[in-house]
Amino acid sequence: MVNNFIWNQDKLKSALRLKHCSGFQSNNISIDSREVKEGDIFMGLKGLHHDGGVFAEKALENGAAICIINHSVGIENSRIITVDDTEKALVELALFRRANFPQRSRLIGITGSTGKTSTKEQAKLVLQNFGNAYATIGNLNNHLGLPLTIANVPNDVDYCILEMGMSHAGEISYLSKIAKPDISIITTIAPAHLKFFDSIEDIVRVKSEIYQGMKAGSWAVINEDSPYKSIMVAEAEKYNLNIITFGKSKNADLSLSEYKIEQNKTKIKAYYQGQTISYFFPVIAGKHLVLNSLAALAVTTVLNHDLERSSNGLAAFKPICSRGAAQILKNNIILIDDTYNANPTSVRAALEAIIQYRASNNRLIAILGDMRELGDGAKQLHEDLADSAVKLDVIHTVGDLMEALYENISKEKRGNHTRSAEEMSNFIINQIKENDIILVKGSLSMNMSKIVNAILKDFSQ
Repeated sequence: MVNNFIWNQDKLKSALRLKHCSGFQSNNISIDSREVKEGDIFMGLKGLHHDGGVFAEKALENGAAICIINHSVGIENSRIITVDDTEKALVELALFRRANFPQRSRLIGITGSTGKTSTKEQAKLVLQNFGNAYATIGNLNNHLGLPLTIANVPNDVDYCILEMGMSHAGEISYLSKIAKPDISIITTIAPAHLKFFDSIEDIVRVKSEIYQGMKAGSWAVINEDSPYKSIMVAEAEKYNLNIITFGKSKNADLSLSEYKIEQNKTKIKAYYQGQTISYFFPVIAGKHLVLNSLAALAVTTVLNHDLERSSNGLAAFKPICSRGAAQILKNNIILIDDTYNANPTSVRAALEAIIQYRASNNRLIAILGDMRELGDGAKQLHEDLADSAVKLDVIHTVGDLMEALYENISKEKRGNHTRSAEEMSNFIINQIKENDIILVKGSLSMNMSKIVNAILKDFSQ
């Protein structure tokens, strides 16, 4: 979608409370001087190790219309605006842009331990049937990415769908108060980031900070099946929000009736207020992705859109590369790349999902890397994955923590254990057989994508 919201000197002066500003027009704000295009606004953000403002002159050479940098950089130019704090200035631009959204526009905020990106993509697909939908690009979901995304939202947007990520308390509250969601979704809550929290209940309350930027009467989409539902409901009620639920339970407003795999498609049936909704994904998908689609459809019910028409958009859904996408390789080998991140809940979901791919006597193989940021109970959380791995044929493990799982599974299911992804890459190629179904998953810092790339190098068609 082309951005037709035009920043000019009057808007910039109003947003940043400036006395003077050179005349200009721009429809894009960039924080990377190397990616600046003709007419962009360049924001020189200050990081831990350097100040992006030192690249202002380079950004001007690349065509920037205006540069906004910190006073301390000391560059003077009629096209350079200096402020006390560029990060705060970026937030002020986002707040100005949010306040000037078209009246018809609705902003959907999504947070959770897992499933944010797939739910965002599904919400975008179902809402595109009813207007222009704009969503977080890549992983721009933090204290810099979210305000940058909002500041760049096009003027003709009907639905703005934003991810909100966090690792510490207060971060979701901060993002919510910038975004001011009309509808919020909390996806699966899992023991991710336990290194920074005392309990999963604390994580639930921190995720529920998404409600703090919402007006009374807005909508909270909540997982009916979550063991922490009561906490989320209580937090939502503090802000007088309406609540709609999704899940496997018959008590959910949007309830999953069944899903099945047929001819490499995932066929889904759900209920809403006595209405049956049938739809499909054009790929094999696990139950976690199916449940995320119910959360996306809940958004359309809140907006009073036709559910059947909404669900039709999901016929275009495919998992994103490194987030559960499957590829068919030579010798009918199926490779599932789920290497973007991992926590106990997402690993269990992936292990359950791989079973759906078995057609006959295919070997089910998992290559699992360490799950990071789990705190003092990390070893036990790795050991506990054994009950989910029992239905697979071979388990290979990578990393110091995954050795706990390796030692806790039966010897006949043990593959190989290595300390690094590089070691596993060198080992695994000669172990792969025709018709194998292979899942590769681990925390991003484990570099499990190296294993995926090694398999692709030898077995791509």
